[in-house]
Amino acid sequence: MKPDADVEHDDAGETDEGARRRKRTYAYLTLWGISVDLAAIPVPLTSEVAIPSLDAVIGRAKALALCSLKGQGLTQFEVFAFADAYEVWDHLSIAENDYILDPDPSSDADTNHAWRYEGVKVLEWCLGLVPHLGFPDKPGDSGAAIKICIEDLCVGSRNVAALRPVKDLLDAADVARGLHVVAQAVQQSGAAMPSGLHPGVAFERHTAFTWLLALPG
Repeated sequence: MKPDADVEHDDAGETDEGARRRKRTYAYLTLWGISVDLAAIPVPLTSEVAIPSLDAVIGRAKALALCSLKGQGLTQFEVFAFADAYEVWDHLSIAENDYILDPDPSSDADTNHAWRYEGVKVLEWCLGLVPHLGFPDKPGDSGAAIKICIEDLCVGSRNVAALRPVKDLLDAADVARGLHVVAQAVQQSGAAMPSGLHPGVAFERHTAFTWLLALPG
């Protein structure tokens, strides 16, 4: 796809874009007292991503919402009713479809999928439905994320949703990846999370942006 008009470019082209984006990420992490070397992590560039359609992003948000609701205790009858009413089936991954169809999933599967509302919030931000994501130091409001999805994307007017500029999506994705890298490293070391970083939230945000931008995991 062509670079977004809002992205800063000069004669250095993509190198300049990447340098600006990574510099911004480092500044954000430093603001929260986090020092990390991200040199081995590629910077997402406009020339390397293909943003899904608006309908695809909306469908993905609904799929994550359904997985989260089932993980939080939605009955199988209610799960099928939701999937049918809001046309979610085509937006589930194979693994998610298996989970949705499983009448008796394990408690671990339920717990893992219940967290998907964090991904819903990320996509709602990408669609301009929430003003900011904030630092992931604590779980978000599951009820609020699901409510926005249902009211604005399932039964409401889709005219309220529009994808943010590619530059903004890539900037946020780079920060999310940086925080995920930090959380993984700290978990392995057994040290305390800097600034109260929540590894579960960092993981879900990174995963949501990875899907949106088709980035390497």
